[in-house]
Amino acid sequence: MPKAKKFSRFLICILIIFEAASLSLVIGVLYAMLANIMERDFRHQAEIRQVQTSMALNERLEFLLAKLHDITLSNTIRVSMMLGMRAQILNIMKSKYPFSSGAFFFVRQGGKSEFIPPLPLELSSLRSRLLNYTSYTEDSFVRFQRMGNGHYIAIFYSPIKRRAEILGQAYLVYDFTSDKSFWTHLGLFTCASLLYLEKNRLRDLRNDNQELILEKPIEAYQAIVTNGKFLLPLKGFPRVYYV
Repeated sequence: MPKAKKFSRFLICILIIFEAASLSLVIGVLYAMLANIMERDFRHQAEIRQVQTSMALNERLEFLLAKLHDITLSNTIRVSMMLGMRAQILNIMKSKYPFSSGAFFFVRQGGKSEFIPPLPLELSSLRSRLLNYTSYTEDSFVRFQRMGNGHYIAIFYSPIKRRAEILGQAYLVYDFTSDKSFWTHLGLFTCASLLYLEKNRLRDLRNDNQELILEKPIEAYQAIVTNGKFLLPLKGFPRVYYV
């Protein structure tokens, strides 16, 4: 009889252990499935927000580039350039195309090195580079570059023509870091930010803070998973990542 009781207790213990192991296995599988679902959902939401951010930035640039195009088609500016009326050009630029939300518009008459209006101090380092822009090529990508003050800018320019004659150039320097309206829009997404890839370093485009250092350089179009963060390349903007 005692042997039967011992055997029964042994069977009960085995069953309990088996059920506990089975329960642990089921819980582990469910946890893995839930974690996988949550990760997929997180990535999906990140991809949606990346697209929305890319669209918002493209819309902003399209608006600014439309203004740049208006400058090149302005008959008043063209006639003023032909007559050498600097003061009138300056008044037009200040009244119709003032500095706003990181966008600085200016023109230069053909054969002259003076910019109208003059370059602000924070853009003075671009002077020689802007003077050397002589060709006009269409690029489907917007490329940002880092300034000495830690701001990130993009430069656009277009000829001002009278028929086939080039009268001058129109320029747009877009200081992305100073565009408060765009950063307000991005702030609608909790903890969202845009990072710029320089070799193996990722810097915040808003404040130039160094966010991440990668173990090795990567291609500018690759998605990155590092330090618990999922980084997506921003479509149309090489080396810019949404996180």
